Amino acid sequence: MGNVLVLAEYRRGELRDITFEMLALAPSVAEALGGEVMVLLLGSDLDQMAGKIAGYGVKVLVVDDPLFADYNSDKYQKVLAALIDDYKPKLVMLGQTAQGVDLAPALAVEKNLPFVADIIGLDVEDGVLKATRQLYSGKVNAQIAFKPADTCLATVREAAFEAPEPAAAGAVEKIDSP
Repeated sequence: MGNVLVLAEYRRGELRDITFEMLALAPSVAEALGGEVMVLLLGSDLDQMAGKIAGYGVKVLVVDDPLFADYNSDKYQKVLAALIDDYKPKLVMLGQTAQGVDLAPALAVEKNLPFVADIIGLDVEDGVLKATRQLYSGKVNAQIAFKPADTCLATVREAAFEAPEPAAAGAVEKIDSP
């Protein structure tokens, strides 16, 4: 099954726009892969944020633990690595933000995942994930096919997609910290 796992970002108790921008892209990719969108929310006291994300018709996986009250790349990486093993998503999406740039390369190396950074588009053609990113200061758009793998990783450029409006009720699933 081709599920898409999106890592939600927040700062000072407020969800960041990149979380919702990724939700503009993720559903079409998940549909083309025959899966669903899951959003991972790591932190402490997350009920309000989880409910807001679930309003976009997605499944929200919540790891609510005081250990994650503040961002720490080592801790986040351990959780993401364990959840990739457990949920086996076809694609993991992070924002091309300070957090994503810090976390994604290390996760890709640890899990030996095909990784494309700073994407502005994502398509599925004949079952193959293809990412679009800009080269030469935005003068050229390059389409990059991910090598065959169980899971792929991409970071999404901020403001590359317009955040959708909340659409339908999703589900919130609290999971124990791996």
